[in-house]
Amino acid sequence: MFEKVAVAIDGSSPAANALDAGIELARRFGARLTVLTVQALRTDHESSIPWKAEEDALRVMLEEAREKARAHGVEHVDVAFLTGHAIEAIVEFADRSGVGLLVVGSRGLSRGSRLLLGSVSSGLVQNAHCPVLVIRPVRS
Repeated sequence: MFEKVAVAIDGSSPAANALDAGIELARRFGARLTVLTVQALRTDHESSIPWKAEEDALRVMLEEAREKARAHGVEHVDVAFLTGHAIEAIVEFADRSGVGLLVVGSRGLSRGSRLLLGSVSSGLVQNAHCPVLVIRPVRS
């Protein structure tokens, strides 16, 4: 059903839940899994040192996710480090790569918070050209 599954992660707990779901779906469907993250572009007046440290940390996170997926039986795992505005970068990647299912986490923001802050998961649901599975936090 889904030949290519992509999971967007950012180091948050909701993203970890999305990664777990993406791994399970890729394993069950025998799909190729791509784990991706997006680093915002820096402005010219900002120091590149914090951005380099963040990039290094994000790349380590991607490699750890790749190893986790392999350890859970996913044979074909790729990683993608993207830069730019998260929604635009992820939609463009999904289109270019032929992603069949995009899996993302949700922080569970209230409707008011989403309106004020925006939401990557909501933006992907509205703009992606493939199905988007939003993994919501479990409420106790």
